[in-house]
Amino acid sequence: VDLGFLRFVSAIGTQGAISQETSRTYFVKSYKVDVSSNGEDWITLKEGSKQKVFQGNTNPMEVAKAKLPKPTLTRYLRIRPVAWETGIALRFEVDRGGPTPTRQGGGGAGGRISQIFEGNMNYDTPELRSLEPLLTRYIRVYPERAAPAGMGLRLEILGCEIQAPTAAPTTQAPSVAPADECEDGRPGCHGDTGDDYDPTGAPNTAPPPCGGTP
Repeated sequence: VDLGFLRFVSAIGTQGAISQETSRTYFVKSYKVDVSSNGEDWITLKEGSKQKVFQGNTNPMEVAKAKLPKPTLTRYLRIRPVAWETGIALRFEVDRGGPTPTRQGGGGAGGRISQIFEGNMNYDTPELRSLEPLLTRYIRVYPERAAPAGMGLRLEILGCEIQAPTAAPTTQAPSVAPADECEDGRPGCHGDTGDDYDPTGAPNTAPPPCGGTP
């Protein structure tokens, strides 16, 4: 059966039939389920490592409901009877179900957010839908409903890039030149005046020439 577009399926209900001509009962006792997103590549639902065999009907009139191991996203669904009574007669319906639109893990880089948005009213008018800012790399869109003619989607994400944090610049302390090392009595070693160096810290100045004032 073609569900029209991708949707989550969580359970299947089946029912048999009674022949109006012979009054014989027909129903499917057990079956397997195949799913496909394109109608060509099929996958049989499994439980663990083995293909899941679903319990069907025990009589032709009551509806038997069987839950899938987990909600499955698919467009095409195929039921393969395994065991039946008298012959194969099968009426069935599918129950939709999937992730609840709630915030999980706080969102952001480590969590997931699932939310339902209204789409377009026609094929050529863009619609803008807003959501609270979040930090993410991947976004996945699940169509819930489509137009009778089919499904088409063009999508643009509006946001901004976040610059990676950079380390604060470090300032190096100014280097201190090492103290001069020179021999005692060498002019210009400890200053520009040529004074002799006194270990006590006081300059030893020679008397000025021509009897001038020191």
